[in-house]
Amino acid sequence: MKSILLKSFIIYLFVSGFLLIATSPLLYAKIVQDLSNDTFGVNAVKIDILSINVESDSQYLYMTCTFASPVFETDTGNSFDLFGYIDLDVDQDSTTGTTALSDFYNGSSEIGMDYYLELMPDAQPGLIALKDSNGKLIDDIPIVFNDNSFIVTIPLSVLGNDDGFINYTAFFGDVEGPDDVIPNSGFATNGTASNPVPDPAPPTPSPSGGSGGSGGCFINSVTYNSNNIPAPMILLLSGLFLYAWIIIIKKTF
Repeated sequence: MKSILLKSFIIYLFVSGFLLIATSPLLYAKIVQDLSNDTFGVNAVKIDILSINVESDSQYLYMTCTFASPVFETDTGNSFDLFGYIDLDVDQDSTTGTTALSDFYNGSSEIGMDYYLELMPDAQPGLIALKDSNGKLIDDIPIVFNDNSFIVTIPLSVLGNDDGFINYTAFFGDVEGPDDVIPNSGFATNGTASNPVPDPAPPTPSPSGGSGGSGGCFINSVTYNSNNIPAPMILLLSGLFLYAWIIIIKKTF
């Protein structure tokens, strides 16, 4: 019986490993949620950021940003044409790079910006410019708009073959100027394998719509694989398989 149980455990390890490998590459997702109605712009039209979700695998960085209202590519003539920047600190080192652009527009990230994504009136349809800290164009990255959100997929190769873990900030607005920044203080991160940055505590809501400055944000994180199945679920399914296998063995012998 001990031999059978040992073999069963080995099978469990094999199945778990197979499922994890079969659904790889693993994505590390970090969802940053911003309080609604915390815009600071004085324009009649205000672009209100709700969240940014950043995921990465071995080849790409995926960024999805959602807003409180529908948004559109620049120069469509719509009041909610979107303009803005996303600051990227890819080496997660505040002593390298330059001051984040968001720090000039109500942010206080103190990150060392190595690259930034720029969405401005001269942007080509379906593209967002990726530039280095000196403003040099590195590449035009595809951007896909969908109602009140957009998604950008950045090859890690154009980020100096980065590992996919970054610190970042962003701010957006309309053609008249910036309206909202995320996060409202500090910076967001999708984590790092060697030096994790603690998640900030959830803000305490106030009548003005935020906590500290012009608003607040909070961060949730979970690891997913490429099929969008939480990794712990895979281990749970493997455990259920092992349990069923042992029951069958016991009834057989």
